[in-house]
Amino acid sequence: MLEHNWQLTVDIPFLDQDSKRPLREGPDAGWPREEVFLDFLLKFGPETNQVTIKGSSRLAQLMLSPSVTSEALPGLKILSLSSSFSDFEDPFHPAHYAPLVYCPTLATLVLDVRRSPDSIVSSSKPFPEHYFSTLTPNSLTFKGPLGSSPFCSNLVARFDRLQLLSLDDTSDSSLVLPSLLAQLVHPEKVSSIGLGCMSIEDSIATQVATELARFTQLIQLRFRNGFYGDSNEFYSALGRLKLRSIAFGENVKVEWKLLSTLISGSKRMKSLKVVILDDV
Repeated sequence: MLEHNWQLTVDIPFLDQDSKRPLREGPDAGWPREEVFLDFLLKFGPETNQVTIKGSSRLAQLMLSPSVTSEALPGLKILSLSSSFSDFEDPFHPAHYAPLVYCPTLATLVLDVRRSPDSIVSSSKPFPEHYFSTLTPNSLTFKGPLGSSPFCSNLVARFDRLQLLSLDDTSDSSLVLPSLLAQLVHPEKVSSIGLGCMSIEDSIATQVATELARFTQLIQLRFRNGFYGDSNEFYSALGRLKLRSIAFGENVKVEWKLLSTLISGSKRMKSLKVVILDDV
């Protein structure tokens, strides 16, 4: 019997297209209606392995409801949600993602919260009974005002199988990144990390680099947007890692003299094979 692997995509353009902090979801046209969407999922969900929702809070939130995760998507492998999650006080509260325990094959979760930092408020939503159940994805991407959420670190701690991790904080100050990395239960399983932010102090960047020492199997590291460190301490902490590849993306300041110590000389990072500079 022929097996189908459907991919469902709903892509509604955002009104603002700022490359760093895209905001403002457009008006909800009300289509597809919830009952139509649910009927579609119940019919084709068992053969759907990837769902992408962009620009619709209503549909993104519906994808996290128990009626969808427990009945419609038994073979879901990739879930990507990009919206403002307008009905959620705190889109990073773990309770919203508890229904994902019904998706045993889920391998990749992408959560892109298109909201301003000051719109995140402490949620009164109770923690679910199976809060301590871990979630299955081995690839996790969080983008949004991570530092504005008091529960984001609790959510990160629920993923204990991660191999690929990407954190992009659109808060005004990225003090939260070291603590998010510290929450991972099994850092030794992670082989690739991407980090981005709007701005960051060098002391916090150095804390991040120091925290990465716990990730003993880390071989790929990428810095994006406003993330950079410009001190000896930051580059020294990087030099103690066993990376094969390090990338500095757009809007990432590079201290050339300090970077050269990682790739040449007696203190070079001997494991390093690839250095990528996107902002040159």
